[in-house]
Amino acid sequence: MKRKDLQHLKIDSTLFGIQSSSPVTTTIEDIVIQQTDRTEDNLALEDFHYAAGFAPYVRGISPTLYVQQPWQSNQVPQSSSLEKCNQIYRNQIQQGQTEIMLISNPSQEQNAIHSIEEMKVLLNQLPLHEIAVSLYTDESILPLLACYLAAAEELGFEGKSLSGHVQYDLLLTVLTSNGLYTLETAHRIVADLNEYMHQNHPKFNAISLSNKVFQSLNLTADQELAYSLAHGIDQIKAISTPVLSIDYLATHLSFAWSADFHHFTTIAKMRAARGIWAKLLKALNVKNEQALALSIRTQTLPIPLDPNEALEALGPATIEATAAIFGGTQALHLQLPPTPSIGLTAGQMQRFLVEELKSCKTVDPWAGSYYVEKLTLDIANKTWETLQEIERTGGIQPILNQLIQTQIAKQLAEEPKPSPVALAVDPIPSRQTQEVEKALFKLSKGVQTPGENVLALAIEAVKARATLREIHQALLR
Repeated sequence: MKRKDLQHLKIDSTLFGIQSSSPVTTTIEDIVIQQTDRTEDNLALEDFHYAAGFAPYVRGISPTLYVQQPWQSNQVPQSSSLEKCNQIYRNQIQQGQTEIMLISNPSQEQNAIHSIEEMKVLLNQLPLHEIAVSLYTDESILPLLACYLAAAEELGFEGKSLSGHVQYDLLLTVLTSNGLYTLETAHRIVADLNEYMHQNHPKFNAISLSNKVFQSLNLTADQELAYSLAHGIDQIKAISTPVLSIDYLATHLSFAWSADFHHFTTIAKMRAARGIWAKLLKALNVKNEQALALSIRTQTLPIPLDPNEALEALGPATIEATAAIFGGTQALHLQLPPTPSIGLTAGQMQRFLVEELKSCKTVDPWAGSYYVEKLTLDIANKTWETLQEIERTGGIQPILNQLIQTQIAKQLAEEPKPSPVALAVDPIPSRQTQEVEKALFKLSKGVQTPGENVLALAIEAVKARATLREIHQALLR
Protein backbone atom coordinates (compact mmCIF):
# COMPACT_ATOMS: atom_id res chain seq x y z
CA MET A 1 0.00 0.00 0.00
CA LYS A 2 1.36 3.38 -0.98
CA ARG A 3 1.89 6.22 1.43
CA LYS A 4 -0.74 8.40 -0.29
CA ASP A 5 -3.33 5.73 0.49
CA LEU A 6 -2.60 5.89 4.22
CA GLN A 7 -1.71 9.46 5.03
CA HIS A 8 -5.34 10.58 5.44
CA LEU A 9 -5.90 8.14 8.33
CA LYS A 10 -6.18 9.63 11.82
CA ILE A 11 -6.04 7.95 15.21
CA ASP A 12 -8.63 9.04 17.74
CA SER A 13 -6.62 9.37 20.95
CA THR A 14 -9.82 9.48 23.02
CA LEU A 15 -10.22 5.75 22.36
CA PHE A 16 -7.37 5.29 24.82
CA GLY A 17 -8.71 7.70 27.41
CA ILE A 18 -6.22 10.44 26.45
CA GLN A 19 -7.35 14.04 26.12
CA SER A 20 -4.79 15.66 23.83
CA SER A 21 -5.82 19.22 24.68
CA SER A 22 -4.27 18.95 28.13
CA PRO A 23 -0.50 19.13 28.73
CA VAL A 24 -0.88 16.34 31.30
CA THR A 25 -3.24 13.44 30.58
CA THR A 26 -4.27 10.28 32.36
CA THR A 27 -4.98 6.89 30.82
CA ILE A 28 -7.88 4.66 31.83
CA GLU A 29 -5.41 2.89 34.13
CA ASP A 30 -4.75 6.24 35.90
CA ILE A 31 -1.22 6.45 34.43
CA VAL A 32 -0.16 10.09 34.10
CA ILE A 33 1.45 11.00 30.77
CA GLN A 34 3.20 14.29 30.09
CA GLN A 35 2.24 15.55 26.64
CA THR A 36 4.79 17.26 24.39
CA ASP A 37 4.23 20.49 22.52
CA ARG A 38 5.06 19.61 18.92
CA THR A 39 4.72 23.19 17.67
CA GLU A 40 8.28 23.96 18.69
CA ASP A 41 9.96 20.96 17.09
CA ASN A 42 12.83 22.37 15.06
CA LEU A 43 12.68 19.66 12.42
CA ALA A 44 8.91 19.84 11.88
CA LEU A 45 9.22 16.18 10.87
CA GLU A 46 5.70 14.82 10.92
CA ASP A 47 7.19 11.86 9.06
CA PHE A 48 9.05 10.90 12.22
CA HIS A 49 5.81 9.26 13.29
CA TYR A 50 5.15 7.38 10.10
CA ALA A 51 5.39 3.66 9.36
CA ALA A 52 8.48 1.57 8.69
CA GLY A 53 9.48 1.22 5.07
CA PHE A 54 8.55 4.80 4.15
CA ALA A 55 10.84 7.81 3.98
CA PRO A 56 12.38 9.03 6.21
CA TYR A 57 12.65 5.44 7.51
CA VAL A 58 12.86 6.34 11.19
CA ARG A 59 11.12 3.09 12.07
CA GLY A 60 13.24 1.03 9.68
CA ILE A 61 14.09 0.82 5.98
CA SER A 62 11.76 -2.13 5.35
CA PRO A 63 8.01 -2.30 6.07
CA THR A 64 8.42 -5.80 7.50
CA LEU A 65 11.97 -5.37 8.87
CA TYR A 66 12.93 -8.75 10.42
CA VAL A 67 9.52 -10.42 10.19
CA GLN A 68 10.31 -11.97 6.82
CA GLN A 69 14.12 -11.82 6.94
CA PRO A 70 16.24 -11.47 10.13
CA TRP A 71 19.22 -9.16 10.19
CA GLN A 72 22.40 -10.53 8.61
CA SER A 73 24.33 -12.42 11.27
CA ASN A 74 28.05 -11.92 10.65
CA GLN A 75 30.48 -14.07 12.59
CA VAL A 76 34.20 -14.00 11.87
CA PRO A 77 36.05 -17.33 12.30
CA GLN A 78 38.38 -17.17 15.30
CA SER A 79 41.36 -19.10 14.02
CA SER A 80 44.88 -18.22 12.88
CA SER A 81 44.66 -21.03 10.32
CA LEU A 82 43.29 -19.78 7.01
CA GLU A 83 42.28 -23.31 6.05
CA LYS A 84 40.13 -23.61 9.20
CA CYS A 85 38.61 -20.18 8.57
CA ASN A 86 37.75 -21.25 5.04
CA GLN A 87 36.06 -24.40 6.33
CA ILE A 88 34.02 -22.36 8.81
CA TYR A 89 32.91 -20.02 6.03
CA ARG A 90 31.88 -23.01 3.90
CA ASN A 91 29.90 -24.46 6.81
CA GLN A 92 28.14 -21.13 7.34
CA ILE A 93 27.15 -20.98 3.67
CA GLN A 94 25.93 -24.60 3.70
CA GLN A 95 23.70 -23.69 6.65
CA GLY A 96 22.05 -20.99 4.56
CA GLN A 97 24.13 -17.90 5.32
CA THR A 98 24.14 -15.53 2.36
CA GLU A 99 26.90 -13.21 3.53
CA ILE A 100 30.29 -13.67 5.16
CA MET A 101 32.35 -11.05 6.94
CA LEU A 102 36.05 -10.73 6.29
CA ILE A 103 37.98 -8.71 8.85
CA SER A 104 41.70 -8.27 8.42
CA ASN A 105 44.19 -5.96 10.11
CA PRO A 106 47.73 -6.84 8.97
CA SER A 107 49.17 -5.66 12.29
CA GLN A 108 47.22 -8.41 14.10
CA GLU A 109 47.84 -12.11 13.82
CA GLN A 110 44.21 -13.20 14.20
CA ASN A 111 42.42 -13.39 10.84
CA ALA A 112 45.24 -11.42 9.20
CA ILE A 113 45.59 -11.45 5.42
CA HIS A 114 49.03 -10.50 4.14
CA SER A 115 48.95 -11.40 0.43
CA ILE A 116 46.86 -12.59 -2.48
CA GLU A 117 47.98 -16.17 -1.93
CA GLU A 118 46.60 -16.13 1.62
CA MET A 119 43.38 -14.52 0.38
CA LYS A 120 42.97 -17.30 -2.18
CA VAL A 121 43.34 -19.90 0.57
CA LEU A 122 40.65 -18.13 2.58
CA LEU A 123 38.27 -17.92 -0.39
CA ASN A 124 38.93 -21.40 -1.77
CA GLN A 125 35.72 -23.07 -3.07
CA LEU A 126 33.47 -20.31 -1.74
CA PRO A 127 30.60 -19.42 -4.15
CA LEU A 128 31.49 -15.73 -4.32
CA HIS A 129 29.00 -15.16 -7.16
CA GLU A 130 26.14 -16.34 -4.89
CA ILE A 131 26.99 -14.63 -1.61
CA ALA A 132 27.88 -11.14 -0.41
CA VAL A 133 31.23 -10.45 1.23
CA SER A 134 31.52 -7.71 3.81
CA LEU A 135 35.08 -6.35 4.16
CA TYR A 136 36.17 -4.55 7.32
CA THR A 137 39.48 -3.15 8.50
CA ASP A 138 40.73 -0.45 10.88
CA GLU A 139 43.37 0.54 8.32
CA SER A 140 42.94 1.83 4.80
CA ILE A 141 40.32 -0.28 3.05
CA LEU A 142 42.21 -0.05 -0.25
CA PRO A 143 44.78 -2.88 0.26
CA LEU A 144 42.18 -5.34 1.58
CA LEU A 145 39.65 -4.58 -1.16
CA ALA A 146 42.31 -4.75 -3.88
CA CYS A 147 43.51 -8.09 -2.54
CA TYR A 148 39.97 -9.51 -2.45
CA LEU A 149 39.13 -8.38 -5.99
CA ALA A 150 42.42 -9.67 -7.42
CA ALA A 151 42.06 -13.03 -5.65
CA ALA A 152 38.46 -13.43 -6.83
CA GLU A 153 39.58 -12.76 -10.40
CA GLU A 154 42.38 -15.35 -10.20
CA LEU A 155 39.86 -17.82 -8.78
CA GLY A 156 37.78 -17.36 -11.92
CA PHE A 157 34.94 -15.07 -10.80
CA GLU A 158 33.62 -12.37 -13.10
CA GLY A 159 33.81 -8.89 -11.58
CA LYS A 160 30.17 -7.96 -12.18
CA SER A 161 28.99 -11.08 -10.30
CA LEU A 162 30.66 -10.02 -7.04
CA SER A 163 28.59 -8.26 -4.40
CA GLY A 164 29.18 -7.08 -0.88
CA HIS A 165 30.00 -4.14 1.35
CA VAL A 166 33.11 -2.28 2.40
CA GLN A 167 33.10 -1.04 5.99
CA TYR A 168 35.76 1.39 7.14
CA ASP A 169 36.28 4.63 9.02
CA LEU A 170 38.04 7.07 6.75
CA LEU A 171 39.14 9.23 9.69
CA LEU A 172 40.60 6.31 11.64
CA THR A 173 43.28 5.73 9.02
CA VAL A 174 44.20 9.43 9.07
CA LEU A 175 44.50 9.52 12.86
CA THR A 176 46.51 6.31 13.21
CA SER A 177 49.08 7.41 10.60
CA ASN A 178 50.19 10.45 12.65
CA GLY A 179 49.49 12.74 9.73
CA LEU A 180 51.26 10.70 7.03
CA TYR A 181 47.91 9.68 5.58
CA THR A 182 46.06 12.96 5.01
CA LEU A 183 42.36 13.69 4.81
CA GLU A 184 42.85 14.78 1.20
CA THR A 185 44.48 11.44 0.36
CA ALA A 186 41.65 9.58 2.08
CA HIS A 187 39.02 11.47 0.10
CA ARG A 188 40.91 10.86 -3.14
CA ILE A 189 41.01 7.13 -2.45
CA VAL A 190 37.26 7.05 -1.71
CA ALA A 191 36.55 8.80 -5.02
CA ASP A 192 38.77 6.42 -7.01
CA LEU A 193 37.41 3.41 -5.18
CA ASN A 194 33.79 4.27 -6.03
CA GLU A 195 34.60 5.11 -9.64
CA TYR A 196 36.38 1.78 -10.14
CA MET A 197 33.69 -0.25 -8.35
CA HIS A 198 30.92 1.45 -10.33
CA GLN A 199 32.58 0.45 -13.59
CA ASN A 200 33.67 -3.06 -12.66
CA HIS A 201 31.71 -4.24 -9.60
CA PRO A 202 28.35 -2.40 -9.59
CA LYS A 203 26.78 -4.77 -7.03
CA PHE A 204 29.27 -3.71 -4.35
CA ASN A 205 28.31 -1.05 -1.80
CA ALA A 206 31.61 0.79 -1.81
CA ILE A 207 31.04 3.91 0.29
CA SER A 208 30.87 3.77 4.06
CA LEU A 209 29.90 6.14 6.85
CA SER A 210 31.20 5.49 10.36
CA ASN A 211 30.74 6.82 13.87
CA LYS A 212 33.71 4.95 15.35
CA VAL A 213 36.20 7.82 15.66
CA PHE A 214 33.56 10.29 16.83
CA GLN A 215 32.29 7.82 19.40
CA SER A 216 35.82 7.32 20.77
CA LEU A 217 36.07 11.08 21.41
CA ASN A 218 33.20 10.93 23.92
CA LEU A 219 31.14 13.49 22.03
CA THR A 220 27.50 14.09 22.83
CA ALA A 221 24.99 12.03 20.86
CA ASP A 222 24.01 14.98 18.66
CA GLN A 223 27.65 15.83 17.89
CA GLU A 224 28.47 12.21 17.06
CA LEU A 225 25.54 11.99 14.65
CA ALA A 226 25.96 15.46 13.17
CA TYR A 227 29.68 14.99 12.45
CA SER A 228 29.14 11.50 11.00
CA LEU A 229 26.25 12.49 8.75
CA ALA A 230 27.79 15.80 7.69
CA HIS A 231 30.99 13.97 6.75
CA GLY A 232 28.96 11.45 4.76
CA ILE A 233 27.11 14.15 2.84
CA ASP A 234 30.39 15.95 2.26
CA GLN A 235 31.91 12.80 0.76
CA ILE A 236 28.94 12.16 -1.51
CA LYS A 237 28.89 15.73 -2.81
CA ALA A 238 32.66 15.70 -3.37
CA ILE A 239 32.78 12.49 -5.43
CA SER A 240 29.47 12.73 -7.29
CA THR A 241 29.68 13.14 -11.07
CA PRO A 242 27.17 12.80 -13.92
CA VAL A 243 28.11 9.10 -13.96
CA LEU A 244 28.38 8.66 -10.19
CA SER A 245 25.10 10.35 -9.33
CA ILE A 246 24.06 11.13 -5.77
CA ASP A 247 21.23 8.61 -6.19
CA TYR A 248 23.73 5.89 -7.13
CA LEU A 249 26.13 6.71 -4.30
CA ALA A 250 23.35 6.87 -1.71
CA THR A 251 22.02 3.45 -2.72
CA HIS A 252 25.54 1.98 -2.56
CA LEU A 253 26.30 3.27 0.92
CA SER A 254 26.13 1.76 4.38
CA PHE A 255 26.73 3.09 7.88
CA ALA A 256 29.43 1.06 9.70
CA TRP A 257 27.89 1.58 13.12
CA SER A 258 29.88 1.07 16.29
CA ALA A 259 27.46 0.04 19.03
CA ASP A 260 27.04 1.90 22.29
CA PHE A 261 26.61 0.44 25.78
CA HIS A 262 23.90 3.05 26.45
CA HIS A 263 20.96 0.93 25.37
CA PHE A 264 18.11 3.38 24.77
CA THR A 265 20.38 6.13 23.51
CA THR A 266 21.73 3.76 20.85
CA ILE A 267 18.21 2.89 19.73
CA ALA A 268 17.22 6.55 19.55
CA LYS A 269 20.43 7.52 17.74
CA MET A 270 19.90 4.90 15.04
CA ARG A 271 16.31 5.97 14.50
CA ALA A 272 17.24 9.65 14.45
CA ALA A 273 20.18 9.01 12.10
CA ARG A 274 17.87 7.51 9.46
CA GLY A 275 15.39 10.38 9.74
CA ILE A 276 18.01 13.11 9.43
CA TRP A 277 19.90 11.31 6.66
CA ALA A 278 16.71 11.18 4.60
CA LYS A 279 16.13 14.90 5.21
CA LEU A 280 19.70 15.77 4.21
CA LEU A 281 19.55 13.73 1.01
CA LYS A 282 16.14 15.07 0.10
CA ALA A 283 17.72 18.53 0.09
CA LEU A 284 20.13 17.23 -2.60
CA ASN A 285 17.16 16.46 -4.87
CA VAL A 286 17.55 12.69 -5.08
CA LYS A 287 15.10 11.12 -7.51
CA ASN A 288 14.92 7.62 -6.04
CA GLU A 289 13.15 7.45 -2.68
CA GLN A 290 15.08 4.27 -1.83
CA ALA A 291 18.24 6.39 -1.89
CA LEU A 292 16.93 8.06 1.27
CA ALA A 293 17.11 4.77 3.19
CA LEU A 294 20.21 4.54 5.36
CA SER A 295 21.48 0.98 5.71
CA ILE A 296 23.19 0.38 9.08
CA ARG A 297 25.61 -2.47 9.72
CA THR A 298 26.57 -2.81 13.37
CA GLN A 299 29.54 -4.11 15.33
CA THR A 300 29.49 -4.40 19.09
CA LEU A 301 32.37 -2.78 20.93
CA PRO A 302 35.51 -4.91 21.41
CA ILE A 303 35.84 -6.03 25.02
CA PRO A 304 39.42 -6.19 26.39
CA LEU A 305 39.21 -9.43 28.34
CA ASP A 306 41.54 -12.36 28.72
CA PRO A 307 40.41 -15.32 26.58
CA ASN A 308 39.76 -17.23 29.80
CA GLU A 309 37.18 -14.56 30.72
CA ALA A 310 35.49 -14.55 27.32
CA LEU A 311 32.09 -15.60 28.64
CA GLU A 312 32.00 -12.46 30.79
CA ALA A 313 31.80 -10.46 27.56
CA LEU A 314 28.43 -11.97 26.66
CA GLY A 315 26.51 -9.67 29.01
CA PRO A 316 27.75 -6.33 27.61
CA ALA A 317 27.65 -7.69 24.06
CA THR A 318 24.01 -8.72 24.52
CA ILE A 319 23.03 -5.23 25.69
CA GLU A 320 24.71 -3.67 22.67
CA ALA A 321 23.34 -6.29 20.28
CA THR A 322 19.73 -5.89 21.42
CA ALA A 323 20.04 -2.11 21.13
CA ALA A 324 21.26 -2.51 17.53
CA ILE A 325 18.39 -4.88 16.74
CA PHE A 326 15.73 -2.66 18.30
CA GLY A 327 17.33 0.26 16.47
CA GLY A 328 16.80 -1.52 13.13
CA THR A 329 20.28 -2.67 12.04
CA GLN A 330 20.68 -4.57 8.76
CA ALA A 331 23.66 -6.66 9.91
CA LEU A 332 25.23 -7.49 13.25
CA HIS A 333 28.71 -8.65 14.22
CA LEU A 334 29.55 -9.51 17.83
CA GLN A 335 33.15 -8.67 18.74
CA LEU A 336 34.06 -11.11 21.49
CA PRO A 337 37.49 -12.08 22.88
CA PRO A 338 39.06 -14.69 20.57
CA THR A 339 38.90 -18.22 21.93
CA PRO A 340 38.49 -21.57 20.16
CA SER A 341 34.80 -21.76 21.14
CA ILE A 342 33.75 -18.12 21.07
CA GLY A 343 32.67 -18.28 17.42
CA LEU A 344 30.17 -20.95 18.34
CA THR A 345 29.09 -18.95 21.39
CA ALA A 346 28.56 -15.81 19.30
CA GLY A 347 26.54 -17.79 16.78
CA GLN A 348 24.43 -19.26 19.58
CA MET A 349 23.78 -15.76 20.91
CA GLN A 350 22.61 -14.58 17.50
CA ARG A 351 20.21 -17.53 17.30
CA PHE A 352 19.03 -16.78 20.85
CA LEU A 353 18.26 -13.18 19.86
CA VAL A 354 16.19 -14.44 16.93
CA GLU A 355 14.43 -17.43 18.45
CA GLU A 356 14.17 -16.80 22.20
CA LEU A 357 13.97 -13.02 22.33
CA LYS A 358 11.31 -13.12 19.59
CA SER A 359 12.92 -10.02 18.10
CA CYS A 360 11.69 -10.90 14.61
CA LYS A 361 8.03 -10.90 15.61
CA THR A 362 7.49 -7.17 15.33
CA VAL A 363 8.72 -4.08 13.48
CA ASP A 364 10.35 -1.30 15.54
CA PRO A 365 9.23 -2.76 18.89
CA TRP A 366 9.80 0.52 20.78
CA ALA A 367 7.56 2.50 18.42
CA GLY A 368 5.02 4.42 20.47
CA SER A 369 7.10 4.33 23.63
CA TYR A 370 6.90 7.83 25.08
CA TYR A 371 10.50 7.64 26.33
CA VAL A 372 12.04 6.28 23.12
CA GLU A 373 9.99 8.50 20.80
CA LYS A 374 10.82 11.59 22.87
CA LEU A 375 14.50 10.63 23.08
CA THR A 376 14.59 10.04 19.31
CA LEU A 377 13.07 13.43 18.58
CA ASP A 378 15.25 15.24 21.13
CA ILE A 379 18.43 13.74 19.65
CA ALA A 380 17.19 14.52 16.14
CA ASN A 381 16.46 18.14 17.02
CA LYS A 382 19.81 18.66 18.72
CA THR A 383 21.59 16.97 15.83
CA TRP A 384 19.81 19.22 13.35
CA GLU A 385 20.83 22.30 15.36
CA THR A 386 24.43 21.07 15.36
CA LEU A 387 24.29 20.48 11.60
CA GLN A 388 23.02 24.03 11.06
CA GLU A 389 25.83 25.36 13.23
CA ILE A 390 28.35 23.34 11.20
CA GLU A 391 26.97 24.90 8.03
CA ARG A 392 27.11 28.41 9.46
CA THR A 393 30.74 28.06 10.51
CA GLY A 394 32.11 26.86 7.17
CA GLY A 395 31.17 23.20 6.87
CA ILE A 396 32.53 19.97 8.30
CA GLN A 397 36.03 20.13 6.74
CA PRO A 398 37.49 22.76 9.13
CA ILE A 399 36.07 20.83 12.09
CA LEU A 400 37.60 17.58 10.89
CA ASN A 401 40.98 19.19 10.22
CA GLN A 402 41.02 20.72 13.69
CA LEU A 403 39.96 17.42 15.24
CA ILE A 404 42.74 15.58 13.39
CA GLN A 405 45.40 18.09 14.39
CA THR A 406 44.30 17.98 18.04
CA GLN A 407 44.31 14.19 18.16
CA ILE A 408 47.69 13.89 16.43
CA ALA A 409 49.18 16.41 18.86
CA LYS A 410 47.87 14.33 21.78
CA GLN A 411 49.36 11.18 20.31
CA LEU A 412 52.75 12.79 19.81
CA ALA A 413 52.70 14.18 23.36
CA GLU A 414 52.15 10.72 24.81
CA GLU A 415 55.03 8.37 25.50
CA PRO A 416 55.88 6.58 22.25
CA LYS A 417 54.45 3.11 22.08
CA PRO A 418 56.78 0.25 21.22
CA SER A 419 56.75 -0.54 17.54
CA PRO A 420 54.80 -3.68 16.72
CA VAL A 421 56.94 -6.67 15.94
CA ALA A 422 56.85 -7.43 12.24
CA LEU A 423 54.94 -10.62 11.62
CA ALA A 424 56.68 -13.28 9.59
CA VAL A 425 55.06 -13.82 6.23
CA ASP A 426 55.63 -16.92 4.17
CA PRO A 427 57.45 -16.27 0.87
CA ILE A 428 55.00 -15.56 -1.94
CA PRO A 429 55.40 -17.92 -4.91
CA SER A 430 56.24 -16.32 -8.26
CA ARG A 431 57.05 -13.00 -6.62
CA GLN A 432 59.35 -10.87 -8.75
CA THR A 433 60.97 -8.20 -6.60
CA GLN A 434 61.49 -5.76 -9.45
CA GLU A 435 57.87 -6.05 -10.59
CA VAL A 436 56.65 -5.52 -7.02
CA GLU A 437 58.82 -2.43 -6.54
CA LYS A 438 57.68 -1.03 -9.88
CA ALA A 439 54.00 -1.55 -9.03
CA LEU A 440 54.38 0.01 -5.57
CA PHE A 441 56.19 3.01 -7.05
CA LYS A 442 53.37 3.52 -9.57
CA LEU A 443 50.84 3.34 -6.71
CA SER A 444 52.74 5.83 -4.59
CA LYS A 445 53.03 8.27 -7.50
CA GLY A 446 49.43 7.62 -8.55
CA VAL A 447 48.08 8.97 -5.26
CA GLN A 448 49.56 12.35 -6.24
CA THR A 449 48.62 12.16 -9.93
CA PRO A 450 45.17 13.29 -11.11
CA GLY A 451 43.62 10.88 -13.57
CA GLU A 452 45.23 7.76 -12.10
CA ASN A 453 42.90 5.35 -10.29
CA VAL A 454 44.60 4.21 -7.10
CA LEU A 455 42.41 1.12 -6.67
CA ALA A 456 43.35 -0.09 -10.15
CA LEU A 457 47.02 0.51 -9.30
CA ALA A 458 46.65 -1.31 -5.98
CA ILE A 459 45.13 -4.33 -7.76
CA GLU A 460 48.13 -4.37 -10.11
CA ALA A 461 50.45 -4.35 -7.09
CA VAL A 462 48.53 -7.24 -5.50
CA LYS A 463 48.76 -9.27 -8.70
CA ALA A 464 52.52 -8.63 -8.75
CA ARG A 465 52.50 -10.27 -5.28
CA ALA A 466 53.00 -7.16 -3.15
CA THR A 467 51.80 -7.63 0.43
CA LEU A 468 48.97 -5.61 1.95
CA ARG A 469 51.46 -4.00 4.32
CA GLU A 470 53.62 -2.88 1.40
CA ILE A 471 50.58 -1.38 -0.35
CA HIS A 472 49.56 0.42 2.82
CA GLN A 473 53.07 1.83 3.23
CA ALA A 474 53.07 2.98 -0.41
CA LEU A 475 50.00 5.10 0.33
CA LEU A 476 51.89 6.87 3.13
CA ARG A 477 54.94 7.88 1.10
